[in-house]
Amino acid sequence: MQVNSFDVRRIPLLWPVCVWVTGLALVRGDGLPMMLASVLFLLLIVLLLYYQKYLLIVLLFAGALWGATDLMLDARAVAVEESWLAKGISITAVVERVERHKSHSRLLVSQIIRNDTVSFRGKALLYVYGKKRPVFQVGQRIEAHVSWRLPRNYRNPGFFDYKAWCFDQGIALIGSARGEVSIISNPDLLIEQLRFRIRSAIATVDGSARGVLQAILLGERSQLDGDVKRNFSATGAAHLLAISGMHVGMVASCVFVLFWWLLTRREAWIVHLPVRKLALAAGVLVALAYAVIAGLPLPAQRSLFMLTAGVFAWFFATRVQPLNTLLVALLLILMFDPTAVVSLSSGFPLLLRQPLYSGPAH
Repeated sequence: MQVNSFDVRRIPLLWPVCVWVTGLALVRGDGLPMMLASVLFLLLIVLLLYYQKYLLIVLLFAGALWGATDLMLDARAVAVEESWLAKGISITAVVERVERHKSHSRLLVSQIIRNDTVSFRGKALLYVYGKKRPVFQVGQRIEAHVSWRLPRNYRNPGFFDYKAWCFDQGIALIGSARGEVSIISNPDLLIEQLRFRIRSAIATVDGSARGVLQAILLGERSQLDGDVKRNFSATGAAHLLAISGMHVGMVASCVFVLFWWLLTRREAWIVHLPVRKLALAAGVLVALAYAVIAGLPLPAQRSLFMLTAGVFAWFFATRVQPLNTLLVALLLILMFDPTAVVSLSSGFPLLLRQPLYSGPAH
């Protein structure tokens, strides 16, 4: 029996993407000391020069330069003046993300402006406590009296590097609201209005199903009951509660089957319409809409890139190696978000960061 050997020539993107990502990871990897990263970088250059791979050397430098540029932009965004750490500052800000818990709401805010009109370029996490706190939405501009502090780590065994995580997310300040938080203006974005309507419809559902629906449809897991989390973990199905490529693929597949069934109800449609292409396009578009409503988490982005590449390959009747599709998705994600190289989905945290620990976040 003949076994087909692995032919790297069928995967032309393998070495270029790997070298570019390596250069990016050596710069953005928080767990690697600068000296070790520099030594590895020089060794790679020597190795590539020995094999006369000049294009790969250019890509290695390009990846490192892209990572260093992004690193400097992040450092500039999280730079904080001492005046922001005074107690009790009145600010206005725009809500970018909302996490609702029973005792508090955690808001990711940006476009922060003090009452003396001094603005802040970075982002901040704002904790709002109280049973009568407002129902916050993404896109709202709020007004609050806040006490800020800098992110810090808790030195527990196997601790989560919270400061590095905040740096990668562009979060420069952590704060707690004092007194009431006022909503100055509501969002006028269509997507946020749609999310609000979905959230309002889910609110009518009784019991633990409300939290499960909110996690699967909107990517918000803060409303999950403790018993539900334990049951999902015990059955090995906890990953179902996090929006991932599986969810995007299921949505695309269901929509494809539905459109295929509808478009094959009449013989004239089968003859005159490109049934399969229309069904594939509908699946991709609805999967994109679902991912956007769920907040476009990184696994969903990667799946959308792979799904789109696969559909285009079918449209143009091109045979594509699955690994090539994965490499394209990796390249596009890291072009738009270099910090993803140290995210959970990339696998690099196992090498470049301390072990993750879900310790206290504030």
